[in-house]
Amino acid sequence: MKKLIFLIFLSGYLLCNCSHNYKSNGDLSIRYWQKNGNIFGTSFTIVLEVQKNFDPDPIENKIQQIFNEIDQAFSLYKRESKIYKLNQNHFVLFNAKEIYLFQLSKEICFKTKGYFFPYTKDTLKNLKMYIEIKEENYQSICNLFSIKETNNKKYIVKKKYPFIEFDFNAIAKGYTVDLIKDYLNEHNIKSYLIEIGGEICTGNPPEMNHRGWLIALETPTSDPINKRIYQTLYLKNICLATSGNYFKNHIFNPYSLKKQNKNISVSVLGPSCTIADAYATFITIKENYTLYSNEYNVIRNKD
Repeated sequence: MKKLIFLIFLSGYLLCNCSHNYKSNGDLSIRYWQKNGNIFGTSFTIVLEVQKNFDPDPIENKIQQIFNEIDQAFSLYKRESKIYKLNQNHFVLFNAKEIYLFQLSKEICFKTKGYFFPYTKDTLKNLKMYIEIKEENYQSICNLFSIKETNNKKYIVKKKYPFIEFDFNAIAKGYTVDLIKDYLNEHNIKSYLIEIGGEICTGNPPEMNHRGWLIALETPTSDPINKRIYQTLYLKNICLATSGNYFKNHIFNPYSLKKQNKNISVSVLGPSCTIADAYATFITIKENYTLYSNEYNVIRNKD
């Protein structure tokens, strides 16, 4: 399931496409370090408000390490990734950070009655031979795997059927944003914007604009020529994830297996980009705007 954003602005001007650079707000002690690039088949932008003597190397190295770890764990296309091997029924050991996505996905699967799910479309097609794919059977759909902890604090995922294939594309980008956010907070970098493929977390507002980090949301459309901005937001100390049928629609209903063809996009605001990511996918499919936590809010747009 693919998520695409929109446009991202920093204090009124468009972020540049360079690999990294600095900008100043007039206070020579404060600068804005920015890095752009591509990862997971999409683009990313990271902006940090830093002091003049800021050394970017440790941050850049850690960000790249997080990118590599998520890619090596959850890429569907790299034969050496853990999820690829698990989907091929190989023996795989996961660490605590990796198994969290399995645990969280099952939890949200139950909360959304199966409308959010961590499986491929082929898995649901094959499952029809064993159970009737309908909402009343959501518990069986969410329980297609179990987790066992080993003695060395590693985890094994046990599949109920060998044809089960996992797909975490709906939340992997949001999870990566959360991991980078947590690292920056732990290392006392408090003012930042992190964006991967439209999934965003922000820290304290920048000195350049105390209202927050300015972003713009586009209307959902399969025609990129006719896209337009429908809302701008100032974000601070919050995450935002968006789901919708932008350009190419990969979102489908797990029970009908049909794609969501309406021009609809949903953005969810909350403390975790991973959970906001999952809720946005669920709402896009179900068009049910009731969330399961008061910490999250919905922004809806139909074109």
